[in-house]
Amino acid sequence: MSDRWTLKGKKALVTGATKGIGLAVATEFLSLGAEVTIVARNSLDINQQLSIWQQAGLPAYAITADVADSDGRQAIFEQVDKTMHKLDILVNNVATNISKKVAEYTIAEYELILQTNLTSIFEMCRLFYPLLKNGQNSSIVNMSSVAGLVSNRTGAPYGMTKAAINQLTRSRFS
Repeated sequence: MSDRWTLKGKKALVTGATKGIGLAVATEFLSLGAEVTIVARNSLDINQQLSIWQQAGLPAYAITADVADSDGRQAIFEQVDKTMHKLDILVNNVATNISKKVAEYTIAEYELILQTNLTSIFEMCRLFYPLLKNGQNSSIVNMSSVAGLVSNRTGAPYGMTKAAINQLTRSRFS
């Protein structure tokens, strides 16, 4: 680990962190010295990844919860507040998609994509803002997609949520 680029002493929370980009981000943060709490819905995936990191002596922790659910978000907040009292980095990585033609979506599918991809990120930012204020030079990283900039036929609701995330990220929280 280079002293020039370090996250030593930083506390990070990464959602959707047992696969893909979220896993890569959490792993990189740990390699740079951060204390990382991961969040995912699947306890088996969480426990497997947590075991790997803890066997390597890395300061990794986990919360099994669904960020698309308000009770899940509240449980995450309460646990992080209780154990860390502050947060330096919030990575909103969770997303879902159902790719089909606009006219084929059910309202339930549309609402699921909006709740998971957009509402959860907006609410995680608002909920964790007080803990981020307690952190040092805190950052929020909201994962988006090229689908938020151009139509790439991944599904209109998905692209809509990613465009909205781009705008949210440009906004000030205070």
